Amino acid sequence: VTPRRGESRAEKAQACLQENVQLQGARIEQDTFGSTIAFTAHNDLEWALSGIRVQLVVATEGRSVAWEESTHAISIPGGIEPGETRDLAFTAMLPNATPNDAEARVTVLDVADADKRQL
Repeated sequence: VTPRRGESRAEKAQACLQENVQLQGARIEQDTFGSTIAFTAHNDLEWALSGIRVQLVVATEGRSVAWEESTHAISIPGGIEPGETRDLAFTAMLPNATPNDAEARVTVLDVADADKRQL
């Protein structure tokens, strides 16, 4: 990641994460116990990930306020090695009023290495 002039250390770290840890295909899966948010994570960092902290936004097109905004820490059994892609999921408490056409978006906020050290 090429640092930008005037960019803080936190901004540089966040830009590095956005570039090197791709989260795709976020979806809401409903079952009798509630809502599961499932997505795919790809690690382009030079070290393995043992955990990830994400921001969840559940929204519908045309509405200015999201149905849910929250952060979630996910432990990754076996980790995600450099160059590896894994399917991940976590449980989310969505409001009962959340419509069926709501879409989930997950954004990486932080990661932990194999020794559980956060970026």
